[in-house]
Amino acid sequence: MAISILQLHGTEDRNVKYEIAEDAITFWIDRNQTACSPQVSTLPDRVPDIVLSVENYLHGNGQDETVVEYFKVISGEHDWFGEPGTDKDVDATIEAWRFFLTIRSQRPNLVTDSF
Repeated sequence: MAISILQLHGTEDRNVKYEIAEDAITFWIDRNQTACSPQVSTLPDRVPDIVLSVENYLHGNGQDETVVEYFKVISGEHDWFGEPGTDKDVDATIEAWRFFLTIRSQRPNLVTDSF
């Protein structure tokens, strides 16, 4: 079964090394048969005093309309981004909410009201 994936990961994460996250993303790209070449964008630098930048990678057109999306927070650590004391260029809560709303609208029968 193909499953859409959202990943936000700091390249300086000491708990879960970034290379492990990259391997997981590659697994899901292959598993979901998404586009190998992602749409890539760099998020605006909202806090210029902090030396972090965020790249967004979106692999679409997967099996059963799945996507694999990830945010690479360059120099970011093991954080829930957007919370006090973390990078503000990306907000993990907002991105997760946006991601799940998008997935829900693409696959309305994925989650039913019977729970």
